[in-house]
Amino acid sequence: MVYYDILAKELEKLYEIAEKARAQGYDPKDIVEIPLANNMGERVAHLISAIHEQLDVKKTAELILELEKQYGFLDWRVGLKLIDYALEGKLIPYDDILKRIDLGVRLALGYITMGVVSAPLEGLVELRIKKRKDGKPYLALYYAGPIRGAGGTAAAVSVLFADYARKKAGLYEYDPTKEEIERYKIEIDSYHNKVARLQYKPSDEEIEFLVKHIPVEINGDPTSDKEVPSYKNLERVETNRIRGGMCLVIAEGIAQKAKKIYGKITEWGKEFGLEHWEFLGEYLKLQKEIQAKLAAESGGEIEGKEIKRKITLFLDEIKKEEITVKYPTPAGKYLQEITAGRPIFSLPMAIGGFRLRYGRSFATGFATSGIHPATMFLTYGFLAIGTQMRGERPKKSTIVTPVTSLHPPIVKLKDGTVKKVHSVVEAIKIANDVEEILFLGDILTAFGDWLNEKANLVPSPYVEEWWIQEFDRAAMKKTDYKIEFDVMKPRKLFKIEGLENLSQYLGIPKDRLEEIIRKPFSRKPTIDEAITISEKLGIPLHPEYTPFWVHITKEELIKLIEELRKAKIQNNKIYFHESQKELKAILEKLFIEHFREGEYFYINESMTKSLLYQLDNLNLEKAKKEFDNAIDALDLVNRLSPIEIRDVAGVYVGFRAGRPEKAKMREMTGRPHGLFPVGEEGGKMRNVIEAYNKGYVKAEFALYYCNHCKRYTIYRKCEVCGNKTKEVYVCKEIINRLKTSLFKQYKDWKKVEEEIASHLWAEAVTHSKNNCREPKRYSLIKLNIKHYVDRAVQKLKLFNIPKLVKGVRGTSNKDHIVERLEKAFLRSVSDVYVNKDGTIRYDGTQIPLTHFRPKDLIGVTIEKLKELGYTHDIYGNPLEREDQILQLKPQDIILPYGILVKSRLNKNKIVRTDAAEAFKKVANFVDEELKRLYNLEPYYNIEKAEDLIGKIVFGIAPHTSAAVVGRIIGFTPIQGIIAHPIWHAGQRRNCDGDETAVMLGLDALINFSREYLPDKRGARTMDAPLVLTLKLELKAVDDEVHDMDIVYNYPLEFYYETLKGSPAKDVKKQCGILTLGDFLKEEDISKIPIGFTHPTKSIRLGNKVSLYKRLKTMQQKTEWQLKLAERIRAVDENIVAEIVIEKHFMPDIKGNLRGFSSQVFRCTKCDTTYDRVPLSGKCPKCGGNIVFTVHEGTIKKYLPTSLYLARKYKIKKFTKQSLFLLDRRIKQIFGGEKKSLADFINS
Repeated sequence: MVYYDILAKELEKLYEIAEKARAQGYDPKDIVEIPLANNMGERVAHLISAIHEQLDVKKTAELILELEKQYGFLDWRVGLKLIDYALEGKLIPYDDILKRIDLGVRLALGYITMGVVSAPLEGLVELRIKKRKDGKPYLALYYAGPIRGAGGTAAAVSVLFADYARKKAGLYEYDPTKEEIERYKIEIDSYHNKVARLQYKPSDEEIEFLVKHIPVEINGDPTSDKEVPSYKNLERVETNRIRGGMCLVIAEGIAQKAKKIYGKITEWGKEFGLEHWEFLGEYLKLQKEIQAKLAAESGGEIEGKEIKRKITLFLDEIKKEEITVKYPTPAGKYLQEITAGRPIFSLPMAIGGFRLRYGRSFATGFATSGIHPATMFLTYGFLAIGTQMRGERPKKSTIVTPVTSLHPPIVKLKDGTVKKVHSVVEAIKIANDVEEILFLGDILTAFGDWLNEKANLVPSPYVEEWWIQEFDRAAMKKTDYKIEFDVMKPRKLFKIEGLENLSQYLGIPKDRLEEIIRKPFSRKPTIDEAITISEKLGIPLHPEYTPFWVHITKEELIKLIEELRKAKIQNNKIYFHESQKELKAILEKLFIEHFREGEYFYINESMTKSLLYQLDNLNLEKAKKEFDNAIDALDLVNRLSPIEIRDVAGVYVGFRAGRPEKAKMREMTGRPHGLFPVGEEGGKMRNVIEAYNKGYVKAEFALYYCNHCKRYTIYRKCEVCGNKTKEVYVCKEIINRLKTSLFKQYKDWKKVEEEIASHLWAEAVTHSKNNCREPKRYSLIKLNIKHYVDRAVQKLKLFNIPKLVKGVRGTSNKDHIVERLEKAFLRSVSDVYVNKDGTIRYDGTQIPLTHFRPKDLIGVTIEKLKELGYTHDIYGNPLEREDQILQLKPQDIILPYGILVKSRLNKNKIVRTDAAEAFKKVANFVDEELKRLYNLEPYYNIEKAEDLIGKIVFGIAPHTSAAVVGRIIGFTPIQGIIAHPIWHAGQRRNCDGDETAVMLGLDALINFSREYLPDKRGARTMDAPLVLTLKLELKAVDDEVHDMDIVYNYPLEFYYETLKGSPAKDVKKQCGILTLGDFLKEEDISKIPIGFTHPTKSIRLGNKVSLYKRLKTMQQKTEWQLKLAERIRAVDENIVAEIVIEKHFMPDIKGNLRGFSSQVFRCTKCDTTYDRVPLSGKCPKCGGNIVFTVHEGTIKKYLPTSLYLARKYKIKKFTKQSLFLLDRRIKQIFGGEKKSLADFINS
C-alpha cells in the first residue's frame, strides 16, 4: 500500500471513532471540530471561516485553484483577485462594504501564509473606516503581536492588499498629521529599545517617508504596558501604549521588505491599479543613502581580507592559477544579547572556534548544523543534541546535532599533551584532564542555508570530500581510470573502471584503493600512501596530514624549523624537550598532535614524516631565501614542499549558546486535569475534591435547560437523564436591575453577589436570546458541586476516587463553557494534564531528520519497520540489518524516550517525562474515556512504548492554526521532536531552535473544541488545530525548506567557487546542486530522492541534556559559563564577564529597581493585587496578608555575582564603576537590614 494511503486509512478510523463519540453530546459540539483539508485552498478557507462563518469552504478552495492556474502558486495576484471576488459579494453577499473588505483582505493574507498561521485572524485585528480631517472616509488597519507569525513579507503585503481593497471600494487616502508622524517615529524607537529588538529598525527619515506615502493608516492594539514618552492623547490614535503590531508591520514589514514589494509593483502594479506604490522606488534610494551615511560615520564597514593564492585547478584542463581568496568580515552581532549562564563558544572568526565546513548529514540542514559529538562533552555538556546556538553565519540561529565524520576537537591536556578527541568515550575519559580546548572541531552547514540567506559563500577548508574529487580528476588524466560522478548518488554506487591499472600505477592494493575512493571519511590513506598519491597524480597533500599553516606567521615558521632542527628524531618520531616552549606554542597553533613522554614531547610517525616532507627536511636556508617572496606561512611552506599544500583552516565561525533543548509535557498554570472551574473553593491546588468537601463552587458557567428533568444544568447533555439540553440565556439588563434592587435591601454588594450567584432568577433567564436586549450565555452561579461530582463518579463507575482532581480557577472562553467533570477525573487517574483547548500536548525542540539507521531507534524492530513501509535501504538493498541507512518518510516522526527527572511531589523519586511514557498515559486516558464516558470500545490498548509505533499524531507549532498529520515510527533519548524537514516546514517553522507540539490523534479529534479557547487576543485561534492537513504538498509548506540541498556530493567546482566568495544562488546554477525546490511538481513527496554529504555513525551519539538545564541557580550557571570561557582558546573570559554584566545583569538590576518603586501588592490568600497597600494592611476581600510583588531579593539576586565577576576579571573601568555605583544606590535604599512590608509602610 502506498505511504499516503496507509496514513489516510489510519486517519479515517480515528475520525469514525471520534464522530461516534462526539455525536453523543458530551462535548461542546456534536461534530469533530478539526476539519480535514485536502489542499491548501481548503485550509485557507477553513481558517478564514472561523471569522466569516458563511464562507463556502469548497467553493472558495475551487476558486483559489482556478486563480493559481492563471497566476501561479502563491502569487500575490491570486490574493488581489480574491479581494475582487469579496468586494463584488461573490463569496459572501455582505451589505456592509467594510465586511467585504475585511473578508477580502483576510482571505488574501491567509492565502499568502498558506492557511497555517493565525496572523489573518489574530495578527490583523480589525479594519475600520475612519474620517480624514476633511471628513472624507479612509481605511485604517489594526494589527497585533501575532502578525509576527506571518513573517515580514506577508505583513507588508497585507498593507498592499488593504490599499487595493480601499481603492476598489472608493475610499480616500490616509492623511497623517504632523503629530501622528512623530508618534510613529517615537513609538517604533520605544518598541525597539524597551519591548523587543526589531530585525530592522528604520530611521526617522524612513518612517516619515513611509507614513506620508502609504495610503492607509497602520494602527494597532496596545501590546505592551509601556507607554510612549510623548505625543500622547492623539485624536485618531486610541491608545498611549506601545502598539507592537504596528511597529512590526512598518519596520520588519514594509521598511525591511520594500525591495521585494517594489519588484512586484514594477512587474504588474499598473495592471492592478497599484502604480501609486512606485513611491517605494524613491524610498529604496533614501534607505540606501541613509545606510551609506551611517556606515561612513562609523568609519565604514570592515572589509574582509583578500589573499591571492596560486592553486592547481582540476577542471577540464589541469593547471595552476592565481585565485583571489575572499574572506568574510567578522560579525559580532550575535554577542549583543547574551544571557548569563549561556556560554560563548567562540568570538567572531576566532582561530580555534568552529571551523566552517559545507555539507549536510542525516539530521542537519534547514537551519540545523552538525558538530562532532565529542565537542558536546568537552564543553562541559553545555552543548546537547537540539541545543540552539546563535552565531555569525550563515544564519543567526541554528541547533546542533552530532556528525561523526567531521574533524574532531583538539585539546591540550594538563600534562601538555595535545591530541584529537575522536570519540565520545575518549572525551568522557579525559574530561578532567583537559586544560584547554585548542580547536572545537568542525561545524557542518548545508549549502541550502547559504542559498536561503542569499549569501555569498566563504572559503572552504581543504577537506577529504574536496581532496577525493581532485584525486578522481587527476587519476582520470594520468590513467584509464574512470568514475561516473553523480551529485545524486552516494560514492558507494559510483561506477568505476580502470581501478586495476590505477592500483598498479600508484602501487596501492586494489581493494585498499577502492576503499579510499568510496569511503573518503572513514578510509583515509596512510602518510606513505598520501605522499605517493600526491607525487604521482600531482594533487595536494591529503588534509589529514596538513597542519593549519595559516595560523602562524612567516617568522613563526622560521622559528619552527629552527626549533625542530634542535629536536631529535627517534623511531621515526620527532622528540623535543619540554623546555622548548616556543616550539610547543607554535605546534599548538598548528593543531599538531604531540604527546608527553617524561621530560619530552613527541610527534607521531605520520606527522613527523609529513612535517619533514613539507618543510624539505627542515631546509632553513631555503626558507630564509624564500621568506620575502612568500605572502604568508602557507605560501612559504608551498615554496619548500615538493607537492602542493592547501589551506585546511578555511573560516572559523563565532557562536554562543541560545535556548537549551526541550522535550516535556505541556502544563498550564496550575496543571489542571480538566477545564472545569472550581473558584476559590478549590483552594490553592484548585482541587475539585476540596471544593466538593465545601459543597459548592462559585464561578461563571454557561447555562442549559433539560426539558425532561425540568431543571437547569451546566452541560449540553443532562447528567441526570442523559438527554440533550437546550441553551438558555441570562439577560444582563435584568440582572443589573436585580442587583440594584437587592442592594437597597442588603446595603452590601458582597451579599448581593452572593444572592445572585445562589439563585437562577426566573425573570432573568430566557430560552431565546431574542427575548432581551443584552443576552449572555453564562451567569455567576453558586453551583452544587457535590451533585456534579457524584454524577461523574457514578457515570465512570470509579471505585477509587483520586484525592487530587485539579480544575481551573475560572473559565476564560467567551460563553464560559465547561468541560465535563468526567474527563478531569479520568485525566487525574491517568496522570495527564489538559491544555487550554481540551487536548494534551507534548512540546519539543524541532529537529530535522532525513535518514536514520534502525539501531538509532528504540522500540521498533526490523519487521515492524518493514510493516511501516521501510523495505529497502538507500543503496537499494532489502532491509535486513540494524546498521542499514534508510530515508525517512516525510510525515514520520521520532519522539523522546527515557528522560528522567526528579518528581515534583517527591524529590527523592525519579520519574520519566519522555514522550513514550507521556503518550502511553494519554492513550490510556483516551481508552478509558471511550469506554467509561462514551460507552465505546477502547482503541489504543497500549501496554508498552512499542505499542505506540505506527500510531497517528498531530503536530502544531506555536502561532499557527493548522495541524499536520504525523506517524510515530520510534523513539530516541534525544530531547526534541525529530521529523522530516518538510513536516516541520508544514508548520511554517524552520529548525533554528523553534518548538512544535505533538498530540495523540484521537485525543485531539475527540477533546479539542474552539469553545474552550480563551476569549482574548492571540488565544482565540492561535496554537489551536482549527484545520488538519493529511498530505503535505511541497509547494504549500514554508518555502525556506525549498532551498535545502538534497545531494550526496557537492561537485569539485563548488569548492573553487567558495574561495572566490561567489553568491550561493549563482553557484547552485553553475554546479547543478539540487534542492527540494527542484521537485515542486512532485505530488508524492515521499518519492523525492534525498541525499546527504556526510554520514554519521548514529544520530543518538552525543550529550542529551545540556549543563544549563542541569544547573539549578544562575550563580552556578554563570560560574560554569566563565569556567568554559577559560577552557576555550577561541574565547576571552574577560570579554565574556564584561558582556554578561553589561548585557544581562546590570539591565536586570536596574529594571527591577525601577519596578520596585511602581510595584503592585498581592494578597497571599486570594492572589488579588492592589496598586496601593490597603489602609488596614490586610486584604479587604478575604483578610489575607499583603506582600510585595517586587522583593529586595529580586533586585539584588544578580548583584553578588556581578561584583564577583567585576573583581575577578579584567573589565572596562566604566563598567566596573557603574556597577559599584549601582551597588551603593541599592544599599542606600535597603540599608544593611531587611525590611518587612510593615516596616516599609511605617517608614
